[in-house]
Amino acid sequence: MTTYKMPKQPIDDIKTKKWSISLLSSVGGAKRYGGAVAIFDLFNRSTSRAHRMTIAAGGKGLGIGLSFRNTGYEEFETEVPASFPDFHGRRAKLDIKDRLGRSWRDLKIYRHGGTDTLMELEINNWNPTGWLGFKGHGITEVYYSDGKPVGVPDYELNLNLKSVEPLPDEYDTNRHKL
Repeated sequence: MTTYKMPKQPIDDIKTKKWSISLLSSVGGAKRYGGAVAIFDLFNRSTSRAHRMTIAAGGKGLGIGLSFRNTGYEEFETEVPASFPDFHGRRAKLDIKDRLGRSWRDLKIYRHGGTDTLMELEINNWNPTGWLGFKGHGITEVYYSDGKPVGVPDYELNLNLKSVEPLPDEYDTNRHKL
């Protein structure tokens, strides 16, 4: 996994509705008001490329929570075809519920002016955590990397094969020489 920021590649502009996401880690704390930061691995299932996406959110909550174990990938579809740049700089809603060994993250990312939904899903797993209830809003940031996913997500292989000429008539696939 590359953790430093690299330039965006032309393949990262390819739009699709088919995505996967994995929560890599998060930390948050609040005593009435507070904040949280979550790091995700965002995976384009059509191009098999992944980049890190962070959300820093402020909001209301109570407690302290920490999640540091990869959740595995959750597949989702965006409301409209999207590319990695469509996830960058967007308003996001992040709800966190940590309960000693179990964590839930509800994530919603908005399109354009922050009214239409780009994607929405729940990610949960068994994870050593604290106790935190948090509801907040923040902005997404995509960090372009080497394009390799952190884990092993499912993808859809899209091959654009050229047509193959048929075999000549004299070639008999049923004839075997002993």
